[in-house]
Amino acid sequence: MYTFIFAGLPEYNSDGTFEARRVAILYNDAGNAPHPSEHLVTELETSPFAEIPAARLRERLPGTLRVAAARRLDGADGMTKEETKAYLARYTDFVEACEKAEAESGRPLVFVAGRSPEPLE
Repeated sequence: MYTFIFAGLPEYNSDGTFEARRVAILYNDAGNAPHPSEHLVTELETSPFAEIPAARLRERLPGTLRVAAARRLDGADGMTKEETKAYLARYTDFVEACEKAEAESGRPLVFVAGRSPEPLE
C-alpha cells in the first residue's frame, strides 16, 4: 500500500522518461483497507505510475467519497462532523486541482504512488 499519490503535469524526455511538475498530493490515512485513494486511482494497483484523465477521476469521485465516509462515519476514529467534512473535501479538492491543471495544459496528468515516512513539502 502506498502512503501518498502524486499528481503531476508530465514533461516527457526523448528517451521515454518523464519529469512532472507537482499539481497535487493526496495522502492515505493510516488504518485498514479499503483506502479511498485506491478507489480513485485504481491504475496504481498494477503500475507505479499512470496517466489518468481528470474526467475518469471525476467519475470515480462519488464512489471514493462513499468509501471515505464509510471509514470515518463509523465513529471509531473520534472525528467531529467538521473534521469529517474536511476529510471528505480533500478528495474533491484533489480532483478539482487535477481538472484545473488538465484544462490549462490540455494534457492528462501523471499519477505516481509512493511511500514516504513524512509528508512532502
